[in-house]
Amino acid sequence: ESVCFMYMNDLWVVPFEGGDARRITVSEGKNWGPAYSPDGKTIAFNTNRDGWTHIYNIASEGGIATSVCAEGFTVVDWIDSKTMLATGSEPGFGSKFFEVKTNGEFKEITKLGGFYCNVSPDAEKIIYARRGMAFREKYRGSTNGELWEYNIPKEKYTKLTDTDFTERY
Repeated sequence: ESVCFMYMNDLWVVPFEGGDARRITVSEGKNWGPAYSPDGKTIAFNTNRDGWTHIYNIASEGGIATSVCAEGFTVVDWIDSKTMLATGSEPGFGSKFFEVKTNGEFKEITKLGGFYCNVSPDAEKIIYARRGMAFREKYRGSTNGELWEYNIPKEKYTKLTDTDFTERY
């Protein structure tokens, strides 16, 4: 097993137990947000190497990175070994969640989404942060950040926190 991280705008992997890091991307753009597929064979990541943000995949041992689709999505997690959870937005509507297949097909999951997301192990729920600002953790007001759950099969939102300060991770 290994850990993938961003350093100097590229992705690097290092064995989980430690050792030398190995660079797996080299591009003119910025590469960030790596997420291992459930089988550990693929790393999805975000990049702006083509002039806009979209999702690329690369084999976890390195190789040629390939574009998943040309849509302006940001990958946040995997639903299964062929489907990623991504965020996207529309002006005036904010963030939404999308399923993005490794073959480039995609579909909208929600009309309302958030950030700092994870999919539950059974792939039925998305836990995410809505609103809030990282640099204003002690802000109190109408845009205070809270954690939410979206149940995919039931199409149901549940607010998980209700505190005075921003809940984010």
